Amino acid sequence: MKISILGTGVYGIALAKSLNNNKNNNIKMWTRFEAEANELTEKRFSKNMSDITIDKDIIISSDLNYVVDNADVLVIAIPSQFLNSFFIELKETIKDNQHICIASKGLDETNIDFFSNTLNKLDMDKNLCFISGPTFAHEMALKYPMGLSLASKNKNSIDIITKCFENTNVNL
Repeated sequence: MKISILGTGVYGIALAKSLNNNKNNNIKMWTRFEAEANELTEKRFSKNMSDITIDKDIIISSDLNYVVDNADVLVIAIPSQFLNSFFIELKETIKDNQHICIASKGLDETNIDFFSNTLNKLDMDKNLCFISGPTFAHEMALKYPMGLSLASKNKNSIDIITKCFENTNVNL
């Protein structure tokens, strides 16, 4: 699967490492900031989680179109306070056959509403899933065993995203 992680914070990096455990997955990551993309690409670690190495085969870019183009699954892991404006930007690049997995926590602070309702208003909720669970980014990156919950109205999206995530240390 071609998976794009939108967000390069500690949780985005942990998700990328976990998803990269499935060797059938090809991972790209996106950050809004070119300097951050360059630094993560060069150093292969984040200053916020310096003991965790980003796998060399994970591509990191600040070009949203490049990262989103041809992805089967988009995993959104950016802070919730930025999601409303980000969804409007993403709407211009996303394709109907792509599956969206929201890993961000919280509510749409702009509208004081659930992100599913925001995406519904933008007509982006057809292939939408939410993933959550009692996880810590550092433990996920270190491959601790964990269980995650996945919710969606779309059975096909659940099947596809489950296939992407499940490995020896993650169960959905």
